[in-house]
Amino acid sequence: MKPLRVGAHISISKGYFHAVKEALSIGANTMQFFTRNPRGGAVKALDEEDIRKMKNLREQEDFGPLVAHAPYTLNLATDKQEGMEFTKRVLEDDIIRLAKAGAEFLVLHPGSHTGQGIEKGIERIAGILKEVVKADTGVTVLLETMAGAGSEVGYTFE
Repeated sequence: MKPLRVGAHISISKGYFHAVKEALSIGANTMQFFTRNPRGGAVKALDEEDIRKMKNLREQEDFGPLVAHAPYTLNLATDKQEGMEFTKRVLEDDIIRLAKAGAEFLVLHPGSHTGQGIEKGIERIAGILKEVVKADTGVTVLLETMAGAGSEVGYTFE
């Protein structure tokens, strides 16, 4: 029987190894973290030694999976060119970084169709995901529901 996985949202500001140690200190055996500043695009360089130590600790403690959350500034449904380019660039970079760190999941909000209609928003979301998400990374993208205010896509499961 697989162990029950219970975790918390933990900061990776002091590195992945420190974050896993912190999660373990509160009795967690999994965790979620933001890939970068949740309200922007800033991100620290990956530390290969930190990742190596974290992977060893995960294996030793049967810790996982790692669940990352993309910044709130991503909008896969936007029709604005600058927003689309930013979203693609950050999403692609995050997937590559998470694959190197051994994270299994990336959670993100689909975004807002910015008044262009739900069908157009869904088309844009699917287009960006098809372009950016690659099967060989080992990172599964999870779409999180939205609150449903205004033009958000994903406020219902349907």
